[in-house]
Amino acid sequence: MVNILPPRIGYTIWRKDIERAEDLINELISYSLDHVEIDIDSLFDLEDLTWISKFRSLLEKYNISIGIHGPWKELYIASPQVEIREAAIKVIEKTIDKLNSLNYEYMVLHPSSDNPICQDNVMHCINALADSISRLIEKDQRIVIETIQGRCCGQINQLELLLDKRPDTKICIDLAHIYAENTSRFKELNKLSDVIDIVPEKILRSTSLLHLHGVYIEGGKTRSHRDFSQIALGEDRIFLLTQKHRNIRYIVFEVFYSRNGKSSWPHDVEREVKRLRDLYGSSNSS
Repeated sequence: MVNILPPRIGYTIWRKDIERAEDLINELISYSLDHVEIDIDSLFDLEDLTWISKFRSLLEKYNISIGIHGPWKELYIASPQVEIREAAIKVIEKTIDKLNSLNYEYMVLHPSSDNPICQDNVMHCINALADSISRLIEKDQRIVIETIQGRCCGQINQLELLLDKRPDTKICIDLAHIYAENTSRFKELNKLSDVIDIVPEKILRSTSLLHLHGVYIEGGKTRSHRDFSQIALGEDRIFLLTQKHRNIRYIVFEVFYSRNGKSSWPHDVEREVKRLRDLYGSSNSS
């Protein structure tokens, strides 16, 4: 029996992590994490590439693969207004040019628009999004589109429409984002991975990347990018999903904050990572 390599399991980093770069990478290694997703909020993060260069040298030393979360602030690639959409495309193209030497595995983007017309005529914005993706894939075939919160166009029903237009689109499933958009459908959420139940098979078949981060319910508000101390992840379900859908090649813990509100560390998801590693290890040895 031929062993099939499990998905790479990674952790997200951003510009402010540069002050703890060595300690952070050493901890990644200690928990057998073999992938890093570099988060770029905006082009301001790329005015000085020194922090990128430092992380690159550390990651290459340990053979850790790299993914990119492309800029998203004030960028609307699903905007029905051509001028706004063109401006967003140019920013992303500039990001690709600046980071291409990293040999990253993918660049994940938010398929967003804040235009009210998207609620009244969603296909107007889906068509605009499909046009943006076509343009960007001509530049870089590693583009991945993420499920996000908001009016348009990253909700799961909207991404189904996108896949009707562009079946070759690669998807990043963010379970916490999907939960936040569908809280009324989950009266009691025992495990975050239960959210998989409402994700259409069409989207699962197109998924190459999972974003995992916890949610806290505080004061009636849902706060994401936390650890899993309030709602458990449910690693067994994640394992079964990736066993069924071998197209999922990356699992990224997109955790920015720990329970106390401070910047998170890989050890904040130690239990979840260890459980996944044990599951994949047992699968390959059986």
